[in-house]
Amino acid sequence: MVKKDTIGDGVIMMPASRKAVSPLIATLLLVLISIAAASLIYVFVTGYISGSAGQRPTAQSQIVIEAASLDATNANVTVYVRNVGQQEIPSGNWSIYLYDLNGNMVGYNVTYNEKSLGPGSLLQINAIVSNTTTIAHGSYYDVKVVSPVGTFDVVRVKAS
Repeated sequence: MVKKDTIGDGVIMMPASRKAVSPLIATLLLVLISIAAASLIYVFVTGYISGSAGQRPTAQSQIVIEAASLDATNANVTVYVRNVGQQEIPSGNWSIYLYDLNGNMVGYNVTYNEKSLGPGSLLQINAIVSNTTTIAHGSYYDVKVVSPVGTFDVVRVKAS
């Protein structure tokens, strides 16, 4: 039922069957909207700050081990690594880690490469890993190569 303006001041009353939102629910809705807005602003600002903090070559650098061999006699590892990313990998230390199939590190080597590795380029790394255990002929090992910018790849090889 609609009440009429009986006083003549222009104010019309709402129908008696409609009710307003309670102040408690209105407050909760405002708090939720504020939290959602603050979250969106936080995500935007942190993404903007981290994106402008400088170049991050690991984001667009990627390497792939195309071939690898392991000589069990002298612990010599030969690895062919290709830069399949969109960014050049600068000169620096390339790390080679050797793991047994249980995930235990068997040996490692850090070798310096004075040339940068452009996109699509291939790098041959020959290194003698300083082994902590004996490398057995015919056993399988995982060879992990880490580039100077932190990108890596792992391949399984059979020791010859």
